[in-house]
Amino acid sequence: MKEALEKLGTYNLFNYLLPGCVFSVIAEHFKLLTIRQGETISDLFIFYFVGLVISRIGSLIVEPALKKVGVIKFGAYDDFVKASATDPKIEVLSEVNNMYRTLAAMFASLALLKLWTILSTRISLCDQTVQWCAIVGGTTLFIVSYRKQSAYVATRVSVASKKFDTHCWNAFETAELPRYLDVHICF
Repeated sequence: MKEALEKLGTYNLFNYLLPGCVFSVIAEHFKLLTIRQGETISDLFIFYFVGLVISRIGSLIVEPALKKVGVIKFGAYDDFVKASATDPKIEVLSEVNNMYRTLAAMFASLALLKLWTILSTRISLCDQTVQWCAIVGGTTLFIVSYRKQSAYVATRVSVASKKFDTHCWNAFETAELPRYLDVHICF
């Protein structure tokens, strides 16, 4: 167990496991939802998943909303990738930044869960309707998350490719090679 937590890494610990655990305990304390199963291993996986969902809500809903109203402003992602390569502290600061976003999403999610609980009892939603809403909502959340993550990967690949290209030069410019050979030497 200790070995598994060590391999988890600080990002996963503070952006998934911690918010998932805190959300679960607070939701249970407010009598909104019982998530804990009472078995340590099961609870850790459940907390991690709950935290993952909360993190996605933070990334896809809270962050864009805060950008839109001008509370936060980001630079270009290309610049972030380049700067991270030269200053490792940026990655740590970004990790802390994401933790705050996830915690904000956690409290917003608790408020929404409270609101949902009140509304669902007032309009008498049956359990099956609530379950379908959760399934459709979860599916949508992770499809959009996948799309966003794929865009990040593509951007990082693009930035890395540009960096790689700047370390290349045309061999025919530095040697006596026929002009029709476009030979690149890269290191």
